[in-house]
Amino acid sequence: MRVRSAQVLLAVGLVGCTALGFTSAVGARRSSNAPALTAIERARTAAVAQPFSAVVEVSWNDGGTLQTERVNVAGDGRQMYAEGVVLGAQGFRAGTTESPAIGSKQTPATMPTPSQKYRLQMRPGTPVLNRPTTVVDASVDGVVRERWTLDDTTGMLIGRDAYNGAGELTRRVALVELAWTGPATPPTTMPPPKDTVSETEIETVKAPFAAPATVGAGYRIVGRYRMDDGTIHVLYSDGLRDLSVFQQRGDLDWDALPAEGRTEMVDGGKTRQYLAASGWTWIWERNGVVVTVVTDTTADELPAVVSELKPAKPSGWDRFRSWVRGLFG
Repeated sequence: MRVRSAQVLLAVGLVGCTALGFTSAVGARRSSNAPALTAIERARTAAVAQPFSAVVEVSWNDGGTLQTERVNVAGDGRQMYAEGVVLGAQGFRAGTTESPAIGSKQTPATMPTPSQKYRLQMRPGTPVLNRPTTVVDASVDGVVRERWTLDDTTGMLIGRDAYNGAGELTRRVALVELAWTGPATPPTTMPPPKDTVSETEIETVKAPFAAPATVGAGYRIVGRYRMDDGTIHVLYSDGLRDLSVFQQRGDLDWDALPAEGRTEMVDGGKTRQYLAASGWTWIWERNGVVVTVVTDTTADELPAVVSELKPAKPSGWDRFRSWVRGLFG
């Protein structure tokens, strides 16, 4: 069988995924969380409502070592741009210096409301850059899992903290510089966006690829896409955190993966796990399908996702076709 390089999938995950930012919650169910939901909905669009330039600092815990990275970000009133890898702001698409565009997909109407998983509470926040703020805490079983800091004047998200189930801070995104600019023209300090990944929305995902309606702790399917090379991308969300699942036929070439990262057994199989400013990327193979998950969630929520994403075993005909492709590929 032809061996397919997982390095390609890793690049797709880091560059082509919308899951690293915040997606829009359309038609959020009104409840006792209504004021917080309104604030979250406002934050999702505020960052692209007017031109701005900013510096975002991302901090994350890499195996007990605190890592920090600063990223230049700008908006032209229509979309956002970034230099380097960008993580953790509304509408952001993961980018690199080769692909700095940060655009968002069409908002899925099936996006779950955060109140289906989280208990939301609002309170006055500490001023950031001399601007008054409001904090929204999102808790599960009494433990804060997400903390959003919102600018009172614009409603813009200017800080985001992620906590694991033990209440430990694992990742922080904070605005450290901000300037409003105009008119609404693309920033001259950053190259124009490039379309590096082409995706087509699809109605269903066929075997052997897996696309359960829900996975893990409250993640619901909100989008299905096919890339030009046949890779299937399934987008999940719990209303605040997202999971992008990329699936491709083939054998995982473990030696082709980047050397950094760690290898761990999860649900009886080997996984390669990478943590960076963008969040987690987990890669594994099951039943002849290479699976790459890119997410802004915390590591403790991912083992359940691995267990529940079960690509179907290939049929005899599929195995024969793979054998033929291996002969001539």
